[in-house]
Amino acid sequence: MLAHAIDFHVHTRVSPDGLDTPEAVVAQAKRAGLSGIAITDHDRSQGYRRLVALGLADPSGQPVDGFLVVPGVEVSCVEGHLLVLGATFDAAAGVRARDVIARAHDLGALAVAAHPMDRSRSGMGAAAMDRLDLDGVEAFNSKTLDRASNRAAMHYARARGLTALGGSDAHIRAAVGRAHTRVNCPELTVRSVLGAVAAGRTEVAQGLHTIVEVAHAWARGWLTRPWVFEMCARAAANARRRRVDAAPRGPVLGAGH
Repeated sequence: MLAHAIDFHVHTRVSPDGLDTPEAVVAQAKRAGLSGIAITDHDRSQGYRRLVALGLADPSGQPVDGFLVVPGVEVSCVEGHLLVLGATFDAAAGVRARDVIARAHDLGALAVAAHPMDRSRSGMGAAAMDRLDLDGVEAFNSKTLDRASNRAAMHYARARGLTALGGSDAHIRAAVGRAHTRVNCPELTVRSVLGAVAAGRTEVAQGLHTIVEVAHAWARGWLTRPWVFEMCARAAANARRRRVDAAPRGPVLGAGH
């Protein structure tokens, strides 16, 4: 049985705060030596669908040129962020986690709590997870720089007997694979990989984002908020007004001397 290196938490520019195209992300993952990635854009699956259209992902779950792309999505639930691995769908705002999990299971997919103890980034926390039929926990997230939050996530996974996963949560291609999961499975297919995850045959490979990657992700996150755009537009309008007011005035036509 082989150990395949999979990054189960990767974003593309389909996410409002992502930078790179899906194909650029796949190219970087290959350069990083990964066996595969899950495309988990926020609340939508267009990134994975683009890879299928480009021939870089196989909807039947087979690898393409020795590299596997797992369909997925990171859903912004009321309780916090939830990774769905093995299915594509677009999620409505304010959906309940239990409804997403039920839909994921109906589709044969897995539901994994994303950065669950990082409450500054919409982690669910233990109380919410206790009430949910989860298949796993993202026990190490590269963007969670608070080590205690990652340790708490790992402790929760072990205490509850849930599969522990590692993910980069990459929003720029350079961060892909920073953390990932070694999955022990006989075949590099979506079915085999997810079956191994469900059975707990995983090891977490830990690695944090660099400070440059964190700063970029932080900036992208803020700059994509509507009120920031409005604030910048107002500032630009005020600057133009000040330039007009400060411009030198010519002689008034028709004035006598």
